[in-house]
This record gives sequence, structure tokens and C-alpha cells, in this order.
Amino acid sequence: MIKKLVCLYFLMAGSLAQAHDAFGCPYPSTIRYVDGFFLTSDIRFPWLSSKVDHRDFVDRFIGAIFIPEKDQERENGRLDKCVYRTGSGQRVALRPGKPGVAEAISLTS
Repeated sequence: MIKKLVCLYFLMAGSLAQAHDAFGCPYPSTIRYVDGFFLTSDIRFPWLSSKVDHRDFVDRFIGAIFIPEKDQERENGRLDKCVYRTGSGQRVALRPGKPGVAEAISLTS
């Protein structure tokens, strides 16, 4: 019985760790330069940069912009962008989204 509970615990902990990791900033090693953009290789949770003029590689993570859902609440919100430094020292920001799909936003009231 204890053996089954321990196995169940590790199974649940592993799946929670994967779910938590999927909603964070991508690791620099997963970001590639393709046709003028930096993008991640993960199809389920794609991240994409704006168009860049130089072919380079992402070297290190700098920081992220988090937007809370309401007021200054830290528990719930979304990642707006993740910022990285390339090998040549340029900054590049990646946002969640699919390549080739334009996202529109409207400011009213």
C-alpha cells in the first residue's frame, strides 16, 4: 500500500512540474533563429520574437514582464514577454503566440 502511494506521489509531482514549466519562460537552449525570427521548438506552447535583422543565437535569460489579472495580485496573471540577450549582446523579447498569426488588440473606453 505504501509503495503504491509513493509511486502515485512521484507520478503526480512529475506531471505538476511539467505543467508548471510549460507556462514559464522558455530555456535559451530551446530558442532558434528561423527566417528572421527567434522562436521556440515547442509546438504546444510557442514563443515568437518580432522580426530581427541579424542571425544570432540566444545566450541568456534576462527577465520577464508579468501582468497581474487584477490590481497588484501576484498569484494570477500572465507572462507578457520574456527578454533574452543574444550572443552578440543584443536584446530580444519573445511573446507567446503562433508564427504567421497576427494578434490584434483593441483599446476602448
